[in-house]
Amino acid sequence: MSGRSGPSVDPRRCRALNAVAVAEAGSRSGGSVVYWMSRDQRAQDNWALLKAQELALERKASLYVCFCLVPKFLDGTIRHFDFMLRGLAETSKDLQSHNVGFELLKGRSVEEVPKFVKLLQRLGKKGPVHAVVCDFSPLRVPSEWAHGVAAALQKMAVPLVQVDAHNVVPVWEASDHQEVGARTLRPKIMGRLKEFLVPFPPLRKHPHAPLTGKGAFNLDAALKSLQVDRRVGPVSFFKPGAAAAKHQLEDFLRRRLKAFDTQRNNPNVEALSGLSPWIKFGQISAARCALVVQQAGKGDTKKSAEGFVEEAVVRRELADNFCFYNKHYDSLKGAAEWAAKSLQKHSKDKREYVYTRAQLEQAKTHDDLWNASQRQMVSEGKMHGFLRMYWAKKVLEWTKSPEEALATVIYLNDRYSMDGRDPNGYVGCMWSICGVHDMGWAERKVFGKIRYMNYAGCCKKFRVAEFEQRYSSSGSKGSADEAASSKQTKPRRSPGVMAASGSAIFSAEGQQDEVATWKIPGAWLLQVAVDHCDGSQEPCKSETMQAILLLVLLCVGIGLIMCAFAFFREDKEEQITPLCPQLVVRDSDMTFLMPADAQADSMIVQDAKGGILVKVSMDWPDPFRPGTCGIAATVRMQSCADVTLATVVARNVATVGQGLALCRAGCDSFGFVEPDGPRLYHVRH
Repeated sequence: MSGRSGPSVDPRRCRALNAVAVAEAGSRSGGSVVYWMSRDQRAQDNWALLKAQELALERKASLYVCFCLVPKFLDGTIRHFDFMLRGLAETSKDLQSHNVGFELLKGRSVEEVPKFVKLLQRLGKKGPVHAVVCDFSPLRVPSEWAHGVAAALQKMAVPLVQVDAHNVVPVWEASDHQEVGARTLRPKIMGRLKEFLVPFPPLRKHPHAPLTGKGAFNLDAALKSLQVDRRVGPVSFFKPGAAAAKHQLEDFLRRRLKAFDTQRNNPNVEALSGLSPWIKFGQISAARCALVVQQAGKGDTKKSAEGFVEEAVVRRELADNFCFYNKHYDSLKGAAEWAAKSLQKHSKDKREYVYTRAQLEQAKTHDDLWNASQRQMVSEGKMHGFLRMYWAKKVLEWTKSPEEALATVIYLNDRYSMDGRDPNGYVGCMWSICGVHDMGWAERKVFGKIRYMNYAGCCKKFRVAEFEQRYSSSGSKGSADEAASSKQTKPRRSPGVMAASGSAIFSAEGQQDEVATWKIPGAWLLQVAVDHCDGSQEPCKSETMQAILLLVLLCVGIGLIMCAFAFFREDKEEQITPLCPQLVVRDSDMTFLMPADAQADSMIVQDAKGGILVKVSMDWPDPFRPGTCGIAATVRMQSCADVTLATVVARNVATVGQGLALCRAGCDSFGFVEPDGPRLYHVRH
């Protein structure tokens, strides 16, 4: 054991994949030990490589690393393979500088790895191949590779030891079953961080020279050998390799860590680490990132550091847990029973919009925010995490079935995102569409009990127009395949923008902490299309909300004497005036935001020059605790002189159940308000 130096690799991180035991050190010296590298493509901070070196040092054996390059893998494009191979070229130099041989094998691992072992057996006449060490992936195909190689090596009497070098807490140590969600895995991970989140010993310069694997890495030949789609090219600002990954981590600490806690869900703010491509390809260790961020997380960055550990360790390892224990991690069969039944029940629901995969791939939908998100992923190889949830859920809403939706988002994510074909990607898609690691919500059309996200909710989180402008069809840096150079001849409206002449800017009086999102087919007096803001931000600005349409269409009421009279009289409690919504709403299906916070009791509609066109005031203490005469909510449109122009009330109606009925005086009920979740409602006729 005298050859061993430094701390040993925690044995709980290792498991045998075949029945051949690793021979005791000292029984036979010389020979070689092989690390079959796959998921963790780095020379430093790599527990699998450190385990291989530990075995080699104990046996005074040479150390080799091999990587098996398949010409095609899970529809990966040249974007992914270029990043991976350039990183491997850097890794090979680092290994060789430490006297470790590196061989790039080409072909199926179940054939090529045993061939390489046989080659070493022929070359190493003074000793055997003591063991092969491999890293760990929970995905189906890499798992099949590992077990196939294990079986082949067993026939050669060579042990195969697998080391989880990717997770902080080894997946089989963190839990022995599929976890319900982050709330159940978190205490298991956080309670063992002190055991497993420990400093890495450095890779030593190996004292026993390799007999092969000393040649230069032929990058051009490797790239030419690939049989992958080359239309999705590399992205220039993701520089591959461990050195670039280290620089990215340092840049995050210096410029973005402080904002991570409060701004990580804002796509317009640079607050994310941006490390996922390097972590996905194993060019940097997530454990190293967590260690460094923890050390930096003091004072005003402490909460940000804690948030980073939650995302980089708990959430990421939750994804590995799901894929490891659920073989259906990329299909509806992997959904929980409640989610699968709910999706099946609503699979035939009529969709308001239906798009083909090609239309989605080319960002040709009616939703500018969705299009911008897709363009970001296509052009930059990365989509902001918050938007990826919205993006995937809209695909569920716009495709013919949940099965098609899931297949589509996985295809697009795997094709364009740098961190596609990864447990995080699959679980993100499954969370969005199948409710994995989530809970059931109020049942609704298409989604069933799956959590719903919409445009209005995004407006509440960040300045949607700013993001849309950055990735507009004319300003985007790239697009899907042949659509990259195509131009939209007609601008697309964001949901919630009324099409008419003129423009308006909306600002809110009071703090809008919560917003109720209502959808009313042709039955509301106006539509508020705003970038939602809180009190700490600048006044919100609408995109191109054509509020002047209100005044234009009101003129039509001249021919309708009764309605015109109702629009220009004071409101009486005993006689609520009708809105005549057909005069002020042109679109047949519209969405608006109503502030639900008692402090935000009015909004001002302004024209482009800042002039006040109309005020909208509301009295909504609690939708389900009605006031006098059963009135739960009152919304009035007022003139600049505070003259009430129109009013709508919502009353409780016994037959509605837990909902409300929208009423106009002298008219029957024209809609029902139904709850979707806390302070979130929709309206149906």
